[in-house]
Amino acid sequence: PKAKDRCRGLMLLGEIGEDELFDWCMMYLTDDSLDVRLGALHAMLRCEEGDVESIEPLVAVDDPRLRGAAIAVLARHGGEQTERWFARGLKDPPANRWGEHGAPG
Repeated sequence: PKAKDRCRGLMLLGEIGEDELFDWCMMYLTDDSLDVRLGALHAMLRCEEGDVESIEPLVAVDDPRLRGAAIAVLARHGGEQTERWFARGLKDPPANRWGEHGAPG
């Protein structure tokens, strides 16, 4: 019942290499807790493959962390669209923590 427990469970599934990890994570994308949804997206990055069509709507959400995590999953599992999603992640202003001036140094 606790969000921390759900996050911990997702991390454990990712560590043991659960074959159905992507499908498990999909179930948590509608969780009430933002941390759980972020944890599910981060765990999806460990998966070898997954169906990403249902993740695409998340790139339009207001929360930059959720949007960035969704773009990362799409870039990892986007197949022929990987480059497009990677470029989208680079152009997402809140995700670009250095802003218009580039990295320091």
